[in-house]
Amino acid sequence: MTDKEFKEEVRDKTDELIDKFSVFANGEIESEVERHKSIECAKILVQEILDLDVVWYRKEAIGKPDFIRPEMTREFWEEVMNELNK
Repeated sequence: MTDKEFKEEVRDKTDELIDKFSVFANGEIESEVERHKSIECAKILVQEILDLDVVWYRKEAIGKPDFIRPEMTREFWEEVMNELNK
């Protein structure tokens, strides 16, 4: 997986989380306040994932035969958090 593909995966996951949490903002993101609420919910989830005591794959493992998804790297979730904080 190239760096560009990794960043696209991060952006896709960030958008997916915001969309999923939009249900708590009346189902649609129609205002900045609703978008902010969705982002804050997503941040809580991502922080919980980062706080898990798990063994993470290294980013360099992406694309190797036994590697499944970029979401299995700590770098991925750190980048998602960075996107949410923008």
